[in-house]
Amino acid sequence: MSSLKDIKINIESHRSLKGLVEVYEEMAANTMRQIRVAILSTRDYYSGLSSLSLEVSHDLEVIPTNTTTSTALVFLSAGESMYGDIIDKICLSFLPVVKQNPQADVFVIGQVGLNLMRALAPKVTITEIPPNADVSKYLYQYDQVSIFFGQFHSLARQEPISRQLSTNKLTSSPPTLDQNELQLKYLYEPTIKKIALTFAQEIFSSLFEQSSQENELAKNASRLIHLDQALNTIDHRLERDLSRYHSSHKRIFAKRQHTQIASYKAAQNLRRSLYV
Repeated sequence: MSSLKDIKINIESHRSLKGLVEVYEEMAANTMRQIRVAILSTRDYYSGLSSLSLEVSHDLEVIPTNTTTSTALVFLSAGESMYGDIIDKICLSFLPVVKQNPQADVFVIGQVGLNLMRALAPKVTITEIPPNADVSKYLYQYDQVSIFFGQFHSLARQEPISRQLSTNKLTSSPPTLDQNELQLKYLYEPTIKKIALTFAQEIFSSLFEQSSQENELAKNASRLIHLDQALNTIDHRLERDLSRYHSSHKRIFAKRQHTQIASYKAAQNLRRSLYV
């Protein structure tokens, strides 16, 4: 049985941990408030932009180039833990695609995802992209990039999704092309090559940044749920130890009273025996 001192130490430990968890919870809530409105209000726009990027990439595929097709698979994770299970979910959706595309280059952003991939797929060659790095240095040379990240649906639901982007540059395409001779879905002005460069740079960067923000929103929502569950556990343990403390305190107080009464009765008996 724990002593009264041990129980008091446990209570103080629970209270300190509860205060720390509440700080993390407030930080996650503030981050969510800052990006939630912006993300949800522009989600349809970026979803349409992603679809347009893929449609244009299909047009660009019919243009003769000397480049080879290459694919990059990108796992957006986190630099630290305490994000609940959303990072695990993204990893579980990412791994099958990696196995199905052994020729693709694999990239991971975030130490948590890097540790997961090294543990679950130790034979896969992984390139780590630092969190604040310019992704163009790593991904612009690929024709297709698949990004795996978390998407916020509600505070209680965050799901892993993937987004396919085209980064066709047409760096080796002919300088002039007759669009009428090609079966293209769109008409490109001023030239197909300039449009391709725009999609390779501006649109890709915008979509990648929006995917990162989506992932950040999902991570913080998952963290809120995770921290809320931790708070409930801490409150339960704190309540239990407070109950144990009060019970032990009452038991010790009752024992002291019993000892005092016994000592008083013993003193009374001693005095009576002396006057007999």
